[in-house]
Amino acid sequence: MNISKFIEWTEKYRIIRKLTLLWAVWLITWTVTTSFSLTDINGAVATIVTAVVGILSVAVKFLVHGDKEGE
Repeated sequence: MNISKFIEWTEKYRIIRKLTLLWAVWLITWTVTTSFSLTDINGAVATIVTAVVGILSVAVKFLVHGDKEGE
């Protein structure tokens, strides 16, 4: 498989965007679960978790919008 076919394959299936989103989900989940004790939820922890979920939802929205735009 030469490089041009690889690039064509990644653009066709948008694999780079999907893998980047998967990596972001994993990184956010790992960071939140290792940084905060989710058994003692106070206002600060709730704010951070809400912000993380918001950032992730924006990333998913951009991914879905980009896939619909490219069709």
